[in-house]
Amino acid sequence: MPIFQLKKKRTHPRLQKSLLDKVSGGDKVLDEFDLQKFKISDKGIFRLIPAVRNCKKAIVAGVWIDNWIMETVVSALESPDSPLRELDLRNNSVTDPVLELLSRALLSPHCKLEALSISGEGHTSVGIASLASALKSLSPQLRELDLSLNILNDSLNGVIDAGLGSPKSKLEKLRLHKNTTTKHLCDVLSSGLNSNSSQLRDLDLSYSVVGDSGVESLSAGLKNPHCKLDTLRLYQCELTGKCCEALASAICSKESGLKELDLSNNDLRDYGVKLLSAGLMNPHCSLEKLGLSFCRVTEEGCMYLASAFKPKSSHLKELDLSYNHPGNAGAKVLSAIKEDSSCKLKKLNMEHNEECWVKLELLRKYACNITLDPNTAHRELLLDNRSVKRVTEEHPYPEHPERFLNNPVVMCEEGLTGRCYWEKSNS
Repeated sequence: MPIFQLKKKRTHPRLQKSLLDKVSGGDKVLDEFDLQKFKISDKGIFRLIPAVRNCKKAIVAGVWIDNWIMETVVSALESPDSPLRELDLRNNSVTDPVLELLSRALLSPHCKLEALSISGEGHTSVGIASLASALKSLSPQLRELDLSLNILNDSLNGVIDAGLGSPKSKLEKLRLHKNTTTKHLCDVLSSGLNSNSSQLRDLDLSYSVVGDSGVESLSAGLKNPHCKLDTLRLYQCELTGKCCEALASAICSKESGLKELDLSNNDLRDYGVKLLSAGLMNPHCSLEKLGLSFCRVTEEGCMYLASAFKPKSSHLKELDLSYNHPGNAGAKVLSAIKEDSSCKLKKLNMEHNEECWVKLELLRKYACNITLDPNTAHRELLLDNRSVKRVTEEHPYPEHPERFLNNPVVMCEEGLTGRCYWEKSNS
């Protein structure tokens, strides 16, 4: 799909060389190197990528990662004096050979990488298996792992087993956004949480197809005394109010140490909130932050939540009920609880933002016309006034230093600031 971006100032080759000299020479280590900040050609990428050898955090996102680029990254990870601790490879096509090179680096005794993000397509179960092997074989320092958009459920099982079940694993944060999660994968996650060697504290499954049955599996893991999880994010996971019964049972368990739970953008409704509130009022519930934005909660649901604060034992400090339908009575009763000095609730979000979510026509006052810049268009994109069509044969656009060569992208000519609105349609 073509991507529309605002035009950024092209990084001149001399500036590229100057930056490379700055970050690759001397004793000064760069805190962060972000390749996305520079609008550069393929040649420019080759000039700048060696900078990963002299920074603490490297963001190499949105580019085609070939073996040469990954070999450069690997050389940084395998260097005995490498400062690299965080590597972000999101929004890339990471092939199996590239993933195998990365896994090799993780096995190096010199690798000190603590956070790794890989999202996108291009690899198969073979590449994921090599990553799982790296996590299990030695004792990597990896504490944060992001494998979003991989859509390889069965292959992910090995990574989860290695990351949560291996006694050598130090993994504390796992992010699996936009994966077509199955109940079986949730069973594997639950089993991992039950492992006495699991160090996982933060699990993010947002935008994945978890479903009620998946939540029931996860809830069983939350009740295990070995589970150390304190943050669970299930934003937009195709849940209904039915799953709240299992969650309520989990959060009021003596063994559960869950502090933060995000259930936003799910079809929980008042029924789900009623079930959840029963768990919130239990004195064993340690939950401090709850997200229920976009859950179709009405005044009735607000009254159930209010009842959870009556025993004065609730630990809840933050409650997000934005973009629901609390009505005047619901908003009033919860606001009164927030003002009660004997209540721990300190942050209550009931923003409705009618302009954006109820009367979309009001947004059109921010409408702006965008002119597509043919000098930036990828050769597989055909421009016709304000329409863009992707074709298989390359269009003979003239050579231009700002033309996108790897990704099907076209930019607009205008520089936009403030609040802007436009619409697009697919055909």
